[in-house]
Amino acid sequence: MLGKPIKVVFYFPWKELSGGPIYLTRLADKLAESVDYEVYYTDYENSLSDNLIQNEKVKKIVVSETDFSIKIDSPVILITPVYFAGWIPCLHPDSKLIFINWHMCCISTLYNNWRISEQDMSVFLNLIRNSSSVFFCDESHRLGQNTAQITFNKDIVPISLPTKKIKACKNIISAENYNVAVLGRLCTDKIYSLLNLLDNIELLEISNKVNVHIIGDGPEKKLILRENYKKSNIIFVGTLSSAELDSYLAQKVDILFAMGTSVLEGAALSLPSVIIPHNIHPINCNSYVYLHDTQGYCLGWYEDQFQKLNLSPIPLCEIFDDVYVREKKTQLGQKAYQYYITHHSIDHTIKPFVSMLSKSSLTYRDFIKATENFSQIIKKIKLMDYEIFDIYREKNGFIYARFLNIIKLFHFRPMPDQQWKRLYFMGVPCFEICHVGRKKFKYRLLSRSRNQITLMGQHLANLINYGQQEINKDIKAIKKQLVEKVATGDYIKLKEQVETLLLQLNKLCCNNDNCSCEESVALHGALEKKCLDIKASIELLRNNQIQQMDTCEKILSEKSFEYFCGDIKSDYIKLISGLDDESIYIVNRIISRVQKYRKHKTSFFHFTSEEKHALKKIEDQHASSIIKLNNEYYAYGKYIIPINLITTTIFYYKYFIDELSGLKFVRNKAIIDVGGSFGDSALIFSKETSDKVHVFEPTSRMYELAKKTIIENNINNVILNKIALGDKEENLNIAVNDDFSTFEFECSESEVTENVRVITLDNYVDKMGIDVGLIKVDIEGFEKKFLSGAEKTIRNQKPILIISIYHSAQDFFKIKTIIENYDLGYTFKIRKPSDKSVIVDTMLIAEPN
Repeated sequence: MLGKPIKVVFYFPWKELSGGPIYLTRLADKLAESVDYEVYYTDYENSLSDNLIQNEKVKKIVVSETDFSIKIDSPVILITPVYFAGWIPCLHPDSKLIFINWHMCCISTLYNNWRISEQDMSVFLNLIRNSSSVFFCDESHRLGQNTAQITFNKDIVPISLPTKKIKACKNIISAENYNVAVLGRLCTDKIYSLLNLLDNIELLEISNKVNVHIIGDGPEKKLILRENYKKSNIIFVGTLSSAELDSYLAQKVDILFAMGTSVLEGAALSLPSVIIPHNIHPINCNSYVYLHDTQGYCLGWYEDQFQKLNLSPIPLCEIFDDVYVREKKTQLGQKAYQYYITHHSIDHTIKPFVSMLSKSSLTYRDFIKATENFSQIIKKIKLMDYEIFDIYREKNGFIYARFLNIIKLFHFRPMPDQQWKRLYFMGVPCFEICHVGRKKFKYRLLSRSRNQITLMGQHLANLINYGQQEINKDIKAIKKQLVEKVATGDYIKLKEQVETLLLQLNKLCCNNDNCSCEESVALHGALEKKCLDIKASIELLRNNQIQQMDTCEKILSEKSFEYFCGDIKSDYIKLISGLDDESIYIVNRIISRVQKYRKHKTSFFHFTSEEKHALKKIEDQHASSIIKLNNEYYAYGKYIIPINLITTTIFYYKYFIDELSGLKFVRNKAIIDVGGSFGDSALIFSKETSDKVHVFEPTSRMYELAKKTIIENNINNVILNKIALGDKEENLNIAVNDDFSTFEFECSESEVTENVRVITLDNYVDKMGIDVGLIKVDIEGFEKKFLSGAEKTIRNQKPILIISIYHSAQDFFKIKTIIENYDLGYTFKIRKPSDKSVIVDTMLIAEPN
């Protein structure tokens, strides 16, 4: 090949020990031997791939939990698993994409990750089929990705494994016991194959005990209960290094049971190797296939795929008889080795892989164009495996309910400038609804005048959409042609649209026979003002600096809105006194937006360049770090989370603790986490002290989730307390609503409550003898009562304070004054995450001098 080498990027950031990184790094190592390619491997810092990559020519692209971008400006060929299709990083438009399907669960995992409809999935599958941009590790994966309408080419790049320096023992390990091994991670898609094997061992008519060497580890290890298996002596070996694994298999095992890359580990040692069936749910299958009898490079399959793959399975008793009765261990081991060296050596697998690099025609440009309008599926219902009903959200924010993927039964349409949504049935408007908090909703009937105002809003929304489209065209045209007139022409066209809208609205008002003259004039004035506002916003639209935000009706009461819009001069002066410029800027921005919403009922606000940049960074880094692991657990980087409530405040901004000047003084002191939720903040704080983190979470559900969080992440310095903190010892009812549970609620039959114990921090600290370095409080409006019960601790120990002040106007303006009245010399600042909310997660940070 002549010219510059082609840049090939293997994109699979992964922290678990699994076959995926092994498969990709071997391809990367081999490909880098060619001068025709410049090879990159994308992974976290200090990751598994650091030990796997052997070729110095492979360059590493380091990503993090907050930045998954690839900083290469020129075209590349990106290699990634097909279930990463929803997480493709930004690339040069001429870059090529090649997807890998290496597991039977790849497409179901992609559904969970991307949450798109079956129709959109068909579009994607057709796209990668027609562009020859997907290959498979074996035939079972290809058949698993085929649909009734889409059949993929037999583009297979088999799994490879380096040759071994040692061979398995030719003799039986022990005359007294049978010795078999199961190799693989103990996770959802593998654990049931192991349990099925143990069940089948129980059915064997044997007198010898079977030593089952379980090599590997994982979250589902707890499902293996030794007492259930009388004929098996279960030996948990754990995870081994490559050299340790070779030695262990060669010296202690007669038969290896595994799937995927793992089954080749035995074959490379000339050890009898058997492929086990698997699924993500319990199975009952007594059918096994020797590696050397497989077809189509298959190294794994579901329990019902034998016939489809032309396999001839045998029961477990036949395998045991082959090895232990017929004494064929050496013969079977040699057959396994011969199959491995012929089909799975790296020299064999690199050829079809290189062919795929030139075969794929899918560019990043075409991929984005084909997938940019995919809709997010919120819920779907199937009957007899056929999708009959689904609820989905389109890019414009409209929520639709659809029957048989065709008939739109009803949909919710957001109102342009309010929290209200309008319900349409079969396209006919019915009524409007507003969610005002927890399980509370407001409803209102439609009126003709409001219909007309809504129609105006829809016109304006369409205008904004049109304007953004024109601006995008404008930008592209400027980049392409660098002709100033193009931008001017589009700008004039946009202004003409506004004028046309104004004429339409004038006509609409004139035809309103049911309105009085005064009402008509008032309506006309409102419409005209709206159009003028849109005109004035065109330049902001050009820079994408208009943003719809959460106006916090669910959090702020009517009384709080009135407070913000009343005489706040004295409170404002006290609040900003002594604050740094950034804090004052945040305070002013919050008050301005609350007042604007209250006065104009608008949820659209001007975003500053700093906010816009921060939000874009969060969308790029934070959102892409969240992964659904199964129906119970999620991952955020290295953290395992038992609920999908992963907020930027905690995991991205980390409560702004990096800004604390006195954080080093906390290292040997306790941290008090009040409002611990599911233990998310404890994950962050546990790293900041060598002492204990005392977490207080009173609700049963969140307390149990917090226990899971601590266990799953192996945190050892956290003390969980199922107690609330307040101003006195008592028992109170709390309205239970996951992360928003509160003592401040109106009694109603629909409210779910729980009776919880309340104590004071002062009593707890005295009882435990704690030296407190930092206190974080976020307890849904109960902060002032907490301070009353913590005053002694604060006065005596002067800890750093991080207190939420966003639940009410009183909290916002008064909590700083309460702490100032302690006269302890605290310095204050106010911080708020850059997000799409007006006031949520605003924090007062107080540090002692």
